[in-house]
Amino acid sequence: MKKLASLFALFFLIVGCGDDPDPDRNTKIDEVQDIVTVGRWRISYFLDSDKDETADFAEYIFQFQPSGALIATDGPTSLTGSWAATEDSDSNDGVDDYEDIDFEISFVSSPVLSELTEDWEIIAISNTRIELRHISGGNGGTDLLTFDKI
Repeated sequence: MKKLASLFALFFLIVGCGDDPDPDRNTKIDEVQDIVTVGRWRISYFLDSDKDETADFAEYIFQFQPSGALIATDGPTSLTGSWAATEDSDSNDGVDDYEDIDFEISFVSSPVLSELTEDWEIIAISNTRIELRHISGGNGGTDLLTFDKI
């Protein structure tokens, strides 16, 4: 009987110890991916430190692909970057929310779009809006970025 109890204990220990210490966080990452990969998005606000640069992105339409590609179209021109929703390794607040997810954007082929290349913090997200923030480690400036679904 002791062997049977030990086997059950070992089984539950193995089953209960997955690679993911926080399954809720992966659920939130999945939710973010499900939201952003549906439809097309436009930048409705971009504040680079203290300068409103929203107009620089007025003509761009963005599509977040499930593969991690991020396509920005400006009329006939399409540029490809990348995006990802990942766990924020610096978050230690003990609260599972969207602020614990990094929203990474990267563009290298365009000086204008490279302004978006950062690890963003999600401030708020819905099926029609994504609000992001980045606090610079160098000068402490705050960048704000908002995408609205078209």
